[in-house]
Amino acid sequence: MTTNEHMRAVVKQLLAKTKARQADWRPRTDGEFAGCAIYLPQSSLYLTYIEPRAEADYIRLELVRNGQQTAPGGNPTFEAYVDSPDSNAQATNPQELEDSRWLTELYREASAIAYRWDEVFAGLGEVLSQPGSVGLDPALVLPSKEPAHAPRR
Repeated sequence: MTTNEHMRAVVKQLLAKTKARQADWRPRTDGEFAGCAIYLPQSSLYLTYIEPRAEADYIRLELVRNGQQTAPGGNPTFEAYVDSPDSNAQATNPQELEDSRWLTELYREASAIAYRWDEVFAGLGEVLSQPGSVGLDPALVLPSKEPAHAPRR
């Protein structure tokens, strides 16, 4: 089996576990781009959404041996363009299109777990269903480094 075949199998297995909420994805922001990670006893998997300035967005799944950030010859990675109308044109064959769909779905599911989007949307739905106005003073919810807004009159 080639590295891509191994990583393709990993993506499919991870997606199944992630959809079943049996994957403990965590936020990862220690690199140039944000993403998610799963930490295992001997290795870690980094799932990163990459937005280059002059190219289509893509997603990278990287396998890293714990304690060794970069293996000789590089870490096993699996990349695919983001599955969207704008970027599907980047995929040139049916396998690339399938890889794009699998990896994009994995990223969506994993980031929902890592960043707890289900809780955010549930809270938003609860707030919006209440009678009256919506919104708080930004000073109450934003980090202090954010610019202060003038009070309403």
